[in-house]
Amino acid sequence: MQERNRWIELARVPGDRLDAGDFAVRTGRVPAGLSAGQVRVRAETFGLNAGLKSRLGTGRSTPHLTLLGHVGMTAYAGLGGVVRLREGETVWVSAAAGGVGTCAVQFAPALGARVVASASGPGRTGFLRDELGVDLVMGRNCDLVGQLQRMAPSGLDVYFDSVGGDHLAAAVDHKRDRGRIVLVGNAAGRHHGPALEETSILIRRAISMSGLWVNDHYDERTSLESLVSRAALVKPLKAVATVRGPGQFAGILRRPSGRGVPRSRCCRCESVRNLRD
Repeated sequence: MQERNRWIELARVPGDRLDAGDFAVRTGRVPAGLSAGQVRVRAETFGLNAGLKSRLGTGRSTPHLTLLGHVGMTAYAGLGGVVRLREGETVWVSAAAGGVGTCAVQFAPALGARVVASASGPGRTGFLRDELGVDLVMGRNCDLVGQLQRMAPSGLDVYFDSVGGDHLAAAVDHKRDRGRIVLVGNAAGRHHGPALEETSILIRRAISMSGLWVNDHYDERTSLESLVSRAALVKPLKAVATVRGPGQFAGILRRPSGRGVPRSRCCRCESVRNLRD
């Protein structure tokens, strides 16, 4: 008997809020054979993030696509699940102006921690200070160790790593005893240097380092929703979307693997006060 296929199609461009009518469920027969050069893929999970929603034409970000979406789940799983960030601790969030980073720098204070954030360029660092209210912000391309010594003189308890490279090396060097590191990304795309070549410092100072695969943590969604709801009552959270023009988006798809994405971008923030609104 020929296998049946079931899929979801985008029926129309969503408005300000996603609606069930924006999607259509289709069924049909799975093709019996494949032609030369074809492959068959079974998709079990579909994710729609805020950046994609903006490129579809709405230009808006919603908490359910950012703070409560894939990027928010990644930030919470790293801080709340992997390293178990505790009240009174100091955490450094790298690539803090990115999708995951903007969630992490807002979740960490809600967990009672002190945040040091880093990003590249005055536009991104200014965005973190002025829009997201992060007090301790440093430039990615400056003296990382020197900046950490000034902003976290007692050392780091936790490092939320989305960069790798010299950032990871600086974090290990500035770690407190029994510090924790969660590896979320590798934006630097280069060799990590002494941090991983010489592991004796990790042993001597009981520093732990763990990788994060967010799909292992979706059972923590209820905890994420609870944190966001509590935090929004104290200080409005901001859902952040990155909006790119069609030409830039097409350029990303044409770039060879390992090449950076275009730097020009526009960040839009939407304050989140009540998730039921």
